[in-house]
Amino acid sequence: MALTLGSLFSGVGGMDLGFERAGYSFKWACELDPNAAGIYKNHWPDVKLYANVTKMEAEHVEPVDVIIYGFPCTDISVAGVRSGIEMGKKSGLFFEALRLIRGIRPRIAMFENVFGLLSANEGRDFLVVLDCLAKIGYRTMWITLDSRWFGVAQRRRRVFGISAPETERGLVERIAAALQTLSDSMPRNVTKNWSGETDAESLETGTGEAESDIEGKAVLESPASGMFLGDYTWTLAVGGGKAGQGYQAVCVPEGKELVVRKLLPIEAERLQGWPDNHTQFRRVLKLNDNVWEDENREEAQKDSERFAQCGNGVTSPVAEFLAKIVSKELNSKEK
Repeated sequence: MALTLGSLFSGVGGMDLGFERAGYSFKWACELDPNAAGIYKNHWPDVKLYANVTKMEAEHVEPVDVIIYGFPCTDISVAGVRSGIEMGKKSGLFFEALRLIRGIRPRIAMFENVFGLLSANEGRDFLVVLDCLAKIGYRTMWITLDSRWFGVAQRRRRVFGISAPETERGLVERIAAALQTLSDSMPRNVTKNWSGETDAESLETGTGEAESDIEGKAVLESPASGMFLGDYTWTLAVGGGKAGQGYQAVCVPEGKELVVRKLLPIEAERLQGWPDNHTQFRRVLKLNDNVWEDENREEAQKDSERFAQCGNGVTSPVAEFLAKIVSKELNSKEK
């Protein structure tokens, strides 16, 4: 029987896509932003979609085997103001997830967050996360994974924490051992180009042969090195085009010339391992007692909205990798 899943801070469902590919059965999700919720509803119309996590009550939510929660990173990201998990209004929503985990008691709770979680407030924020989970009876292991290890040409380091109740003796240790074995054998680089001739997926069509060493290269910029070409993009971000931010760019053929242009939304989706045009259309929703309902019409999204959603999202192949390990260990324990 498929493991059941609940999703908090779901966004447009990047993490959920990975769990879907791993065979999980979705029971409910939660996303406050109406645009992101509209994307989620477009792809999972039958999943109950809550709006405000602070209004969810554990006793009224369907029990599930696994809860995933990518709580907001605004207050702990190196790109943010770093006010911290306890003082920050957005990252402090971790405690709402904690409240629901304590009430629902899933067999596994998995969080995702920025690499900066490890260093925020000199590491104290991460200690708060681990300590709070321990106080409600959950043991936690964590691992840092980079999206470019999973066949997408994006450098995106993220921290994943996997927690299990103390009553599930040895479960966290088995998951940690399985992750260690697999991650040790994982390649730590990506293709030299995005032509489709190697394992990493092309930003373009995934087919064809590059006629130049720089075709399909990412155009990068740093204060130390200036402009240069790379094999993968920097981490996709919410912003872009604003003063000092710039856009992700790529070097591509145009006739007999090679030109530099900014990424297209569909390319940003591919860098997250999402299906093409995953964020193109959203359902128009209305709220009914903290649950989103479909108004039976859809809207096309602006490119800026799509880029922001990609920047906020989780790389699906990474989530799928973790979901399969968790599923294997949970199912083996039942036998």
